[in-house]
Amino acid sequence: MRVYLHIPFCRSKCGYCDFCSGHPLELKDRYLAALRRERNLRLRPGPLDSVYWGGGTPSLLSPGELRPLMEGLCLAPGAEVTIEANPEDILPENLAGWSALGINRISVGVQSLRDDELAALGRRRSVREARTAMDALAGSWQNWSVDLIAGAAGQTCASLLATLDEVVGHGPPHLSLYALEVKPGSAVEALDGDAMADLLSEAWGFLEAEGYRHYEISNFCRPGRESRHNLGYWRRDPYCGLGASAHSFEDGVRSWNLDAPEAYVRALEAGEGAREGEERLDAAQARWEELLLQLRLDEGVERACVRPADWRPLLDAGLAAARGERVALTGRGMLVFNEVALYLEERVIQAK
Repeated sequence: MRVYLHIPFCRSKCGYCDFCSGHPLELKDRYLAALRRERNLRLRPGPLDSVYWGGGTPSLLSPGELRPLMEGLCLAPGAEVTIEANPEDILPENLAGWSALGINRISVGVQSLRDDELAALGRRRSVREARTAMDALAGSWQNWSVDLIAGAAGQTCASLLATLDEVVGHGPPHLSLYALEVKPGSAVEALDGDAMADLLSEAWGFLEAEGYRHYEISNFCRPGRESRHNLGYWRRDPYCGLGASAHSFEDGVRSWNLDAPEAYVRALEAGEGAREGEERLDAAQARWEELLLQLRLDEGVERACVRPADWRPLLDAGLAAARGERVALTGRGMLVFNEVALYLEERVIQAK
């Protein structure tokens, strides 16, 4: 079993972020008490294979504030325990405190190593802080990841490759490179589709040449350093999400919590649950979701889940490749994942 804990607090809200985040710390003590209540109400007995502290900015909380929540979790031997962190929070006292709590993986939000690109993303921190954080992790931590964003207006292949080259020089075992997505009216601007595709194609080729396995559309790793927690999402394994806006998938039911932290806290203080809604997929929907999620991975899907005639155009166009009894998207196919998904959905759903 896996558990996700959501911390919605940030020093400031990044312009591109669409998650429940950016909330001020005034609610922190009540929120953490509510999170403990929800954990006690919902978390099933038994050891956890992975724990993920996401946000928001979980690293805003001190190790002492995390301790009451961590002490209530039963970890399986060798469990992966991840915390998302901003570069300025990668401090010796935090690293020691997290390690003492059983946290053994850090995902640090670097995003870019150019100050102008950070400013375009609305990130209120400097390249110097990111470099200092990566130096600290490279020298003291075995399992860590760097988050980067591609496609902010003004970014070029040269500037992205320069960032990647420097990041790789620090030796992170894992790296996430997300294509920037913005909503209409956002203050952050993204490159157009063709420019984004060129950018990602160059970046993916560079990382693969550096020995990183492109195991999921946005994720790369050294051998054996996949994000085990996130692999569970893509493989449709069950998980329990705790906190405002957190989603869960248990017993075939997908559910989600109240989005606003204030409403979440009030509900749990009143002795109520925080669940806002749920859905149960029928068999055809579940098969389609499983196919769609696994298609994001380099391991691909079983050939038998799609009719041979429907695979053929993708194979002939070089968007997919047959690997024994499985079919996986190529790099070209990953670049047009949404179009491939739409093509397959029309045929898979019609075939049911």
